[in-house]
Amino acid sequence: MSSAAIIAYGMRRVARIELPDDQTFSIVLEQADAACWEKAIYAFLVGDEIKRIGSSKGPLGGRFKSWSRDVTNAVSVRSAPPF
Repeated sequence: MSSAAIIAYGMRRVARIELPDDQTFSIVLEQADAACWEKAIYAFLVGDEIKRIGSSKGPLGGRFKSWSRDVTNAVSVRSAPPF
């Protein structure tokens, strides 16, 4: 499925993913009011490929903060030196 198909479903871009270094994953909202949306469906696109489709039960801003934290923590664990 392409980004054109996502648009055909009535979805629109509201955020972007940033990877400022090898240790941090960040979702930056580009549409401020989207942070308040509840029961939202979202898709992560890389290029023209959908990597994930998900939903939020609470505010979308909180869901994205959780994603940023959880992915950053997962990357930190994988890149930590062995004991």
